[in-house]
Amino acid sequence: MAIASGCRLQSRKPISILKTTRAHNDFVRAPPPPTGPRTQRTHSALRLWQSVNRSRSVAGSWGCGDSGLVGIRLARAGDLPDVQRIDRDAGQMFGEVGMPEIAGFLWSLEALASCLEAGRLWVITDSGDRPAGFLMTELVDGFLHVAQVSVDPGSARRGLGRALLDHAAGLAAAAGLAAVTLTTFAEVPWNAPYYLRCGFREVDGADVTPGLLAIRQREDVVLQQWPRVCMRRDPEHRDPAMPS
Repeated sequence: MAIASGCRLQSRKPISILKTTRAHNDFVRAPPPPTGPRTQRTHSALRLWQSVNRSRSVAGSWGCGDSGLVGIRLARAGDLPDVQRIDRDAGQMFGEVGMPEIAGFLWSLEALASCLEAGRLWVITDSGDRPAGFLMTELVDGFLHVAQVSVDPGSARRGLGRALLDHAAGLAAAAGLAAVTLTTFAEVPWNAPYYLRCGFREVDGADVTPGLLAIRQREDVVLQQWPRVCMRRDPEHRDPAMPS
């Protein structure tokens, strides 16, 4: 089973529309953050987070025994074709639950390259160092936000999705960030129900921060027929890996 984040549509449009826009992530970009002491603390945390990224960019941080999947590392330029392939193949699974339109929402090479250059794109690799899944992150309201997590359907049910989410939680904890957040489809089996098993919880009302709310509202413009939810996970939550 592919793990396609509930944030799949947060920063993209269908590929036919992407070709007509300068930068497709403008579609859901949150409003500029406020200034002040909290923002300064957030920027300090982000700098620490980036230093954690650099320190982990070579050494693998996860292993899966006989499965041949050996590590999580920062993505490299040469990984982008595989990341695009995984994104496309994972998206096809939405057709199995009556949502074939979702398969047309794909990350552009430009957006992936931008994420890579910012140190926000991670891959989980096989024994040949080829990506089998990927994680995209960003900072939203002082939280580590999962913009996308997807696994190659051919490497499903080996715990890769959970390992990538645990990695995100570890990054957040190391950087002193309060939590990991995401938005997702409420009723897709490998979205909200899966994230609940991985230590996330649904948040609403006052618990939804302005940046997270902005993401949801922009998603809702094109996803009105499919309910979505905001979710949060505390960094210290870490369950033993479970096939996913």
